[in-house]
Parts: sequence; structure tokens; C-alpha cells
Amino acid sequence: DIDDLFGEGLDIDQVVQFEIEENNVNTDSLKVLDSTSWNYLVCKTNGNVKKIVKKLNRQFHKNDWEVEAVTWRSAAGLSAMYLYWIHNIFTLGVIVLLGVGFIIVNNTLTVSALDRIHETGTLRAIGGKKIFIIRQFMSETMILTVLAGILGILLGLFFNLLINKLNITLTNTYLIQIFGGNTLKTIITAPNIVKCLVLSVVLGIIGWIYPVKISMDVSPVQAMQRGI
Repeated sequence: DIDDLFGEGLDIDQVVQFEIEENNVNTDSLKVLDSTSWNYLVCKTNGNVKKIVKKLNRQFHKNDWEVEAVTWRSAAGLSAMYLYWIHNIFTLGVIVLLGVGFIIVNNTLTVSALDRIHETGTLRAIGGKKIFIIRQFMSETMILTVLAGILGILLGLFFNLLINKLNITLTNTYLIQIFGGNTLKTIITAPNIVKCLVLSVVLGIIGWIYPVKISMDVSPVQAMQRGI
């Protein structure tokens, strides 16, 4: 009964005795419960977990209680810690790839801006304001980044469909734990697509700032002389 969940707790000896009496269990077949058994209590907190664990352990030691507070990763054991570091390595790899992609985009935009110094100098010489040239560069960058982001999303959808069609079976225990099953399945959601598109736009904007600054620092006369 669900009401039993909120009833008074019974001692383990009472529970065993109750089972014996109700089910006519042969006591000779029962295993002895020794002091090596252990219990745990799972808690959720919104604070700093490490500080709370240290504070609890100090209080347990002060009261001379045979109790220890640990984080869930420590309680899960070596396997969980291994998966945790594998996850961090994968995350670091993605960050490195994003950094490399940003450097490539920034260098490409910088070279493009240097090649067009004569053009920007001419526009400024005939009365074009800095804000006009900045908007021109920004609009071109936005078009390129949005198109590149959409192309990347389409490629991701294609490979997602391909991987799910292949039904790749995993045999390694750690790979099964990392991917959460015996078969490799990938899922693409609408929030993830939006985040990837926003990320491509943000990286494009950040990479656009330095090349435009270079173009704006050159005077119109110098820019036009470079193009001669």
C-alpha cells in the first residue's frame, strides 16, 4: 500500500521476523546480517556541494558518528569518475575545434578586409561614413555565417539520419555507458539547432570586429595609395 511509505519505520529484525511468520520461512536458510552492511541517504542541494560535504563530515566527526558524506561521483566509484573525465575530454575537444574554426574565420575575414582597403578608402574619400562601411562588412559577414550555419545543420541532419540507419552496435562496456545503450543513436532537437545557428552568428560577429577595425584605422588617402 502506498500509505505504508509514510508509516512508521520498522527495525530490520522486526521486518525479518514478520517475513518469517507470514511466509513460514525456514530460518535455517536465512543468511545472517552482519555489521558489514551499509546504508546511504541521497540528498539534493542548491549550494556548493564540496563545502557542504566538508561541513557535514566535520559535524559527523565531532559527534563521533560512523557516517561519511561524499559526492555522488565518489559514491558511484571509479567507473563513474572514468566516464566523467571522458566526458570532459570530449567537451575540451569540441572547444578546441570551435577555437580552430574561429581562428580560420578570423584570418579569412582579415585577409578579405586587407584586400578591400582600396575599396573602403575610396568609399570614405567620396563621403561614405564609417557606420556605412561597418554595416556593409557586417551584412556580408552575417550572410556568410548564416548560410554556413544552415549548411552545417543540414549536414548534421544527414549524418544523424545515416548513423541511425546503420544501427551501429557497441560492445565496449565504457562506450555503452557513455552513449547510454548498446546501439549508437543520435538525436537532434530544435533547441540544439537554434543554439548551433546562434553560435555560428556570434562567432562570425566576434571574428568580424578585428578586420573592420584594421580597415577603419587606415586613412582614406593611405587606403587609396595602397590600391594604386
